[in-house]
Amino acid sequence: MSISVGSRRAVLISGGVRITGVAQVGQVLMTRAPATWSVGGVAKAFLAPSTSYVPVPGDVGKSITATIAGVTSDPTAAVIDAPLPVFNPTLPYGARTGILADSIGQQNAQGVSRSGDATQGGAISRATGEITQALALDPRINAINWYDQNKGTGTSRFTDGSDQGVNGQTSTQIAARVSDLVARNVQLGIVAMGTNNTTQASIILADIATAVSALRAAGAAAIVATIRPNALANESVNRSKANIQAINASIRSYVAGLNDPLVKLWDAYKQYDRGDGYIDPLDTYDRLLHPNEAGAELGAWGASASSLSPYSLVAAIRSLVQPGDVYADLMAANPNVIVNPTLTGAAGTLGAGFTGVAPTSWRWEPQSAVASTVAVSVLPNAATGGQSAKAVITPSGSAAYERINFRIAAYNQNVSNLGGKWARLFAEVETDGTPWLMAPSVILTEVDTATAYQSGIGFQPSLNVGAGNYYSALRPVARRRLIMSEPVLLGPNATALSPSVQFAFMPAGATGTASVYVHRTWMATVPDPRPAWGVSV
Repeated sequence: MSISVGSRRAVLISGGVRITGVAQVGQVLMTRAPATWSVGGVAKAFLAPSTSYVPVPGDVGKSITATIAGVTSDPTAAVIDAPLPVFNPTLPYGARTGILADSIGQQNAQGVSRSGDATQGGAISRATGEITQALALDPRINAINWYDQNKGTGTSRFTDGSDQGVNGQTSTQIAARVSDLVARNVQLGIVAMGTNNTTQASIILADIATAVSALRAAGAAAIVATIRPNALANESVNRSKANIQAINASIRSYVAGLNDPLVKLWDAYKQYDRGDGYIDPLDTYDRLLHPNEAGAELGAWGASASSLSPYSLVAAIRSLVQPGDVYADLMAANPNVIVNPTLTGAAGTLGAGFTGVAPTSWRWEPQSAVASTVAVSVLPNAATGGQSAKAVITPSGSAAYERINFRIAAYNQNVSNLGGKWARLFAEVETDGTPWLMAPSVILTEVDTATAYQSGIGFQPSLNVGAGNYYSALRPVARRRLIMSEPVLLGPNATALSPSVQFAFMPAGATGTASVYVHRTWMATVPDPRPAWGVSV
């Protein structure tokens, strides 16, 4: 494939198809499999095979060639009817992004609870939503939630901010709440509705149009999602594959017909369809519809870590929002108060069943009883100048569900002047893709003179073993990622914070070993998030 650089028309590579055209300086060119790139016949030798290349001013007037080897080995390469979205974003990175949806959106509430205070109820804390995964893999949008006890009335939701999802609602009920999303000063709204009333095609389309029109009238861009497929076991008159497919065809036509560069399609149906019109139940935590961590990553990115799917949420976001790292900005602006954030030394402590060394002032330990054995070590980390903490888990082969913690050895870290402030916890973590591993969590616990609150759950494990939702096989998720807790309003008598990173796994019948890593940590008090999102304080 060859293109010349100079025009504003963007041309992208689609699967194994050769496409010739022109592209713009700064335009992200994408392939669906790793490619070697050359400009004007000169290979970019410093680049490893990559799925993307960004032309620079020196490329003007030259041809760019991408050579794809082994394209048939990529699971998305066979899709040749849908080029990736045009990546010519106009929204600034850090764009405030919210989702207007049913339970599909509600899952993006990363967990903001005040369980120690009887006057404030619990909050949705299942972090298996695609926005959560998109932030972990490409943190260019600003999407946060905070606890608000008033949101519990009649909505089954105790969070406010970017998450405007309410479980069980029809498209009409969702569309009626678009003013809530607009009131949050969003610059980008994700509209996902229709799952709960798929027998009302015309109503769903009208409700989507209502929501999109309201967002565009407020100056916000929009991403419209198709209705995702059900698992075969969830097929019914009210959730039939035929109805969903017909409605989705109309949704695609609606978005295309708008011809609005600030309204994009997120084709969640095609992203999740396993080929027969149904979602793989192993990509759901309830084995019916709602994605678990692996399923949410599939929806946010795709099945291949090296290739962004054109149907993914991240692809839709990238087509609208300029690149950047909101996490890096947040950490740079707020001093890190966590002890030994770069994990230096080897004087940490270990719990029962652990062998090896831990970074100074840190501790590896089991979360309740763990029959599996864990060998821990520290490795040089060139990026931080410190170390990474590594744990190799050998499964017991019997227990259904176990968890291990990486936390500060003192458990509680005293921090001055905490009362009434907001706090967040961050960790850069990595898992090796072993199928019996689950997604990691970051947990920030407040220590108050009156009581303690567990808050700010990042990627909470989603399988509820007690409810019979346990399955031993998950899609492997191998990725180095950033995870951040939501901002948590601390109690007036807060004296200390207790940060930890948690790894969950399912050792029953498991073989081999699994490796998990913590590369760096950060904890700080942060500004009140509400004013930027249109909430009076």
